[in-house]
Amino acid sequence: MSNYYTNLIDQELVGGTIVNSIIDSNDSNFYGFEVRMPSGEIKNVWILRDEEWNGPGAIEISPDNEEGDEDE
Repeated sequence: MSNYYTNLIDQELVGGTIVNSIIDSNDSNFYGFEVRMPSGEIKNVWILRDEEWNGPGAIEISPDNEEGDEDE
């Protein structure tokens, strides 16, 4: 499943810039961020629960080139 997500990020988001945090106006349990693409298009990225929808899901933010980073 991880290749699916890395491919999706590569195809849809690489080259874009995060410009804003967002929260769903109808449900504050849904949050994410806006990405502005070089074309000017804005894409919303939502941080969702796990695939079974029985947990909160997760996101981790870490510095580039952290130990174990495959791009080193």
